[in-house]
Amino acid sequence: MSTTTYTVEIPPIHYLLLGMETTNFSNENSEIAKEEALSYLSKVLKEAVQKEVIEIWDFENDHSSNLEKITNLENSIYTQENGNIDFERILQCQIRYTFNKYIRKNAVFNQHIHGNAKEKLDSYGFLALTGSQSERHGKSTIFKIKNEEKGGTRNGFARRKKENYQLNYFDKLKIQEVREIFYNEENNYQKVILNTDSFLEFEKIFLSINNTFFITKYLFVPKNYEKYSTEILDLLVQTYSNENKFEFYTDVEIEGVHFYVYTHENISCSLTYSKTGKLYIRDFNGVKEVDEHTTFSDIIEIQTNDQELKNIIEII
Repeated sequence: MSTTTYTVEIPPIHYLLLGMETTNFSNENSEIAKEEALSYLSKVLKEAVQKEVIEIWDFENDHSSNLEKITNLENSIYTQENGNIDFERILQCQIRYTFNKYIRKNAVFNQHIHGNAKEKLDSYGFLALTGSQSERHGKSTIFKIKNEEKGGTRNGFARRKKENYQLNYFDKLKIQEVREIFYNEENNYQKVILNTDSFLEFEKIFLSINNTFFITKYLFVPKNYEKYSTEILDLLVQTYSNENKFEFYTDVEIEGVHFYVYTHENISCSLTYSKTGKLYIRDFNGVKEVDEHTTFSDIIEIQTNDQELKNIIEII
């Protein structure tokens, strides 16, 4: 009968810092072996956080991309009923391997020998859970305690196609960012929440985004509009500005509505007129048609009441 082995891998430097070593957990019942391994890995991670070898930073709330340091992994948010850490939840947080000040100083001071300090610290390895079976050669990594992009996530629609897709920190960060933008009532300059299926209105929105420079714009498309709006969006890009494309960024549920969020960044900075000769820009209320009262500053300066966004533009 096949025996499943789960291994909690602890790199040598973390063994020295924590006094806990790589351990195998084997059993004919794979679930028993897995639970034992997760229990041990939970103990290791709690010890690492307590000794500040690893720092865990989570988002302040559902509407913020700001982070706060988590010092107690016994909190029910991060711990399951059996006492094990909820690793799926932890991997949605920012994870920082801090080691200690002597190791960090060594990496920085010896960059002329070892190269980039971060790469040197990364080379020490990460806590990980791996698995293998007695009847098969080799082992597979189940997960590492680190922030890393998942293979294939650069495809904007990957999450839609995978029902069991598990969010990582970078996915969660995108969701937090767009929620923060969505709820910022002072920032209609940078965002558009689509609430119409009128082609002419959508064309105005498209052109106003295209005529807004220096900053990333976010287009929130409700699921019920998504099927046709993306096709229309592609047509408008081909018609008006082939180089300034919209990219799928993330999808998020807000107040019971599922939104697909697209971002737009100008590659070329040129004003685009509608086919009827009208020019649309954006201000703090959203779409604005240029007329005889429009000034130079209306075109060039950011038209928003959001002071934080103004500060970002000034830095850029």
